[in-house]
Amino acid sequence: MFGGLHTEMTAMKSIGSILKDSGWTCALVEAGVDSSWTADSFLSATNVTRTRQTHQITACSLFQLMKEAYSVHLAEHPSNDDKDISFENWCGARKVHSFTFGPSS
Repeated sequence: MFGGLHTEMTAMKSIGSILKDSGWTCALVEAGVDSSWTADSFLSATNVTRTRQTHQITACSLFQLMKEAYSVHLAEHPSNDDKDISFENWCGARKVHSFTFGPSS
């Protein structure tokens, strides 16, 4: 039976295999989060703590961008009833158009 560290490392390696050719590491390098070699090491979860932190940074950044897109949507539709749409309902409506949009419900 594996312990918590090994379970987390295995989970992060699985996520890394999904993200391998997604451009995630390039985005990390361009954003100045880490060097190219370090960003590539996150795919194999060489350092679990730094890999976890980088995933948290990525999730927070994507959530901020999603909230910003919601604000832009509200600003672009000032006269519609969309002004009353909640963030959660807006996310649900966006998911209909793109299965890759936002967190799972």
